[in-house]
Amino acid sequence: FDDSENLRISAEKLYDLQKAREQFARALKITCNGQSSGDKLRALLTPHLKGTCPVEIEYHNQNAVCEIRLGDAWKVHPRDELYASLAEWLRPENVKFQYSSDPR
Repeated sequence: FDDSENLRISAEKLYDLQKAREQFARALKITCNGQSSGDKLRALLTPHLKGTCPVEIEYHNQNAVCEIRLGDAWKVHPRDELYASLAEWLRPENVKFQYSSDPR
């Protein structure tokens, strides 16, 4: 890459991070273990309900592992505040948005 060359980028659409998440997040994946509280999870999700992003939970304890996709009533708005509250409770590596290249 020669510094004397001009670099040109063109875009059809620009999104801020929040809008990009709303358009491209295909799921919120939460990993938790036997020490996690269903009541706490409900309390953290509830303010963000009525969105378009499904929630998937990977639950594991000493005896079993299962993956659960919550029903449509539990779809969330994939907001920074939701991620931050879940990441603080469960650790950031246990909370991930999964994305698709196709907008909703």
